[in-house]
Amino acid sequence: MVADKPTIGIVGLGMIGGGMAGSAVRAGHRVVGYDIAEAACERARAQGVEAAADLHGVVAEADIIVVSLASPGALQATWQGADGILQTAEPGKITIETSTVAPAYAGEVTAAATARGLRHVEASVVGIGKDADAGALYYYTSGDHAAVAAAVPFFAATGRGHAYLGPSGAAAIAKVLNNAIGYTTVVAIAEALAVAKRHGIDLDQFVRVVREGRGAGDSVVFQRHAEAMANYSAQEKGDGTIYLKDTAALADLLAATDGRYDILEDMIAKYRAALTDGGKGPIEMARYADRGEREPPSDDDDA
Repeated sequence: MVADKPTIGIVGLGMIGGGMAGSAVRAGHRVVGYDIAEAACERARAQGVEAAADLHGVVAEADIIVVSLASPGALQATWQGADGILQTAEPGKITIETSTVAPAYAGEVTAAATARGLRHVEASVVGIGKDADAGALYYYTSGDHAAVAAAVPFFAATGRGHAYLGPSGAAAIAKVLNNAIGYTTVVAIAEALAVAKRHGIDLDQFVRVVREGRGAGDSVVFQRHAEAMANYSAQEKGDGTIYLKDTAALADLLAATDGRYDILEDMIAKYRAALTDGGKGPIEMARYADRGEREPPSDDDDA
């Protein structure tokens, strides 16, 4: 560890937060982390992270406090709870929200952090677990420009770049829309697979030729999900509750935006219909598309 490098604290040591923590350690930072799951703390310790006993341990020790959480309830408690960051962090510290949140909530946290005298940054993450492990995440940032500049040591240690998009809320809007493009692509993949299947095309071969052809149908989303979707693979990673959370944030954004956005609104409806049991996102979308129904299944349909 280099003495003049800031200590980085990370709250949430899951796939993204844990990868950030390990990357920051390898970049020479002292890293203090906290997660309610002991297994996540153990993985972090193995990478050289100091696992704090509680949230206060991170807030007290870190110069830069980073939050990476998926649950809205956990986010609220971490930022706004009685022992949360907004109540306990010393003015002047850098705080960074990297979770995918609704733009309105991002603005709420930024306003409260600024009022306390914290240098707060909204930094929405683009990337998956392997990118976090490799220190190759990308960050959409917004809020106070000087605070973003002060947070550069964290971005440099854990990512491949960052971009400043403007005032509070801009990063969250960009991330919600980025996810919307990906989620809409998943719907298109699911329905294309269903059509191909009905015409007797072998789906493994179809996925292979789309990849090898490198045409308009190929994309990072196709590369990540199409094979598992074609086989309804139980090994496919993912949690449908995350898709529902993100599409709910998109629905709120569209409701606050003038105009009609039929494709995005239809995509939201399809996710809500397909993920009634909080299934594995793209896999459940593929199953839903393969039903061949024009309307969502009724509540008593358990097929």
